[in-house]
Amino acid sequence: MTAAAGVASNFFLLVLTRLGLGIGESAVFPSGNGVIREWAPAKERGLTATLFVAGSYAGPAFGAALLGWVVSSYGWRAGFYVAGAVGLICWAVWMLVYRRPEEARWISTAERQKILTERNDGALGAAKDRKSLSILGLLRSQSLWGIALAHGCGIYSQYLYLTWLPTYLIDVRGMTIMKAGFYTGLPYFAAALINGVLGLISDRSLSQAALGLGQRRYLLAALKIVSAVILLIPFVDSTISVMVLLTISLSALAGAIGLHFALMHDLLRNPDNAGKASSIVVLGGNLFGAAAPIVTGYVVANTGSYNGAFAVAGLLLILGAGLLLLMARKPIDQPAST
Repeated sequence: MTAAAGVASNFFLLVLTRLGLGIGESAVFPSGNGVIREWAPAKERGLTATLFVAGSYAGPAFGAALLGWVVSSYGWRAGFYVAGAVGLICWAVWMLVYRRPEEARWISTAERQKILTERNDGALGAAKDRKSLSILGLLRSQSLWGIALAHGCGIYSQYLYLTWLPTYLIDVRGMTIMKAGFYTGLPYFAAALINGVLGLISDRSLSQAALGLGQRRYLLAALKIVSAVILLIPFVDSTISVMVLLTISLSALAGAIGLHFALMHDLLRNPDNAGKASSIVVLGGNLFGAAAPIVTGYVVANTGSYNGAFAVAGLLLILGAGLLLLMARKPIDQPAST
């Protein structure tokens, strides 16, 4: 669908291709989190989830620079062709390589046994009454609501950066398209590198029992507060200072987004609920994310400045930290009485 956007002959067809892209991408995070639950022992979920999300930051990191050059040299249609081709290559590699742990021949017997034994470990013990719940059943969980809303508060900033950062650098900082693409990619590159480190820290700093009690939320809340440094952007003048703040914000945000899913896994007792629970978290993120480019457009149009847009994003990040601390405390799919 991305490549098809390159041959769209009018705005209506272009919108249809973007809707098609959204439909295709909608399966990525629920499916990806199902894979994480299949492959990652409980004490490695933070690292696994953050590496998974790091991929979504590595894409813009390299894509912004590459496509900035492609669009400048060959036009916007070529940018869609190149992006679509990359997607098809990734699909082919995935289909060739991926297998469930039970079927993968490239891991040792000992490693396979470790994965199968530890992937569903819960810090509160193996509950006898674990249940596979419906979407409506999962929606009764205060913890899942807290994670989904906090995820939305973070994804709002992510969509703001994805949709408006190049325009901001061109309109306000006076960059060319190629230069804006390069500078847009830098914070994403740093975020992709730092993401795995944050996940590793969250795994190693907490015991199995602490993970099951949702104590990963404290690191998550701290990362959201750090990411809120974008509130300082209106008070700095130099482009270098702005890029430093954006890099800090995006790096902390990337870690938080990955750890949202790690926290979700920590509080899930039945692996059969992982895909459904993550779809609810993703829905919360995308509802906020879809609003970001619209709200930003109105704010910029009415104020003539991006300062208000950065303020909205920063305040939402602080709100997300509070939601995690207050709400994400109990198992998602296990009765409180157990």
